[in-house]
Amino acid sequence: MTTSPLAADADDRRDEALIRAARQGDADAFRGLYQRYARRLYAFFLGYTADPALAEELVNDTFVRVWRALARYQEEGHFQAWLFRIARNIATDAHRRRQRRPPEVPLEDATRDPRGFVEPALPDERWPEVEAALQSLPPDYRLVLLLRFVEGLSPAEIAPLLDRSPEAVRVLQFRALRALRRRLGTDPRDA
Repeated sequence: MTTSPLAADADDRRDEALIRAARQGDADAFRGLYQRYARRLYAFFLGYTADPALAEELVNDTFVRVWRALARYQEEGHFQAWLFRIARNIATDAHRRRQRRPPEVPLEDATRDPRGFVEPALPDERWPEVEAALQSLPPDYRLVLLLRFVEGLSPAEIAPLLDRSPEAVRVLQFRALRALRRRLGTDPRDA
C-alpha cells in the first residue's frame, strides 16, 4: 500500500505541524501524533510479538521515548521513518528480554490483512499455521515482512528503519518470504 506523493507530502506537513506544537508543550498536538500512529504501531507490534498486552505496552513505550526525544528530532519530513526506527529498537529490546512464545492472537486482528504475502488464496484453516511459521522466523525476517506487508511500506521506506539499502531490503524480503514458504511447505522449489 503506497500513498501518492501529494498525500505523503500532506501527511509529512501535518506531522511537522504537530511536532512543532508538541515541542512547545501542546499536549493536544502530541495526542494528535499518537492518534495518527498508535494503531499502526499496535499492528506492527502485535505482528512482531503475537501478544496483545505486550503490543499495547510497546506502543506506549514508543510514545514515551518519542516524547523524551522530540526536542532532538531533526529529520524534517521523515517522522514516520523516525517513529518506526524507534519502534524497531523497542521491539528488538523486548525480543531480547523475553523468550519467544507461541502466538496467542491471530495476526489478522492487526489493522491490515497480512495474508496476501504468503499466498493470495490461503484457506482460513491454514492461517494458524501461517502465524506459527511467521513467529518462528528470525527477527529480521519477521520485521521486514511486517513492515512491508502489514504496514505497507516500500523497500525505500524500510531501508532507513533497518539501516540497510533498499536493495538489501528487497533481498531480505525475498529470503524471508522463501523461509516462510518453506516452513509452510508452499515453496515451489520444494515440490
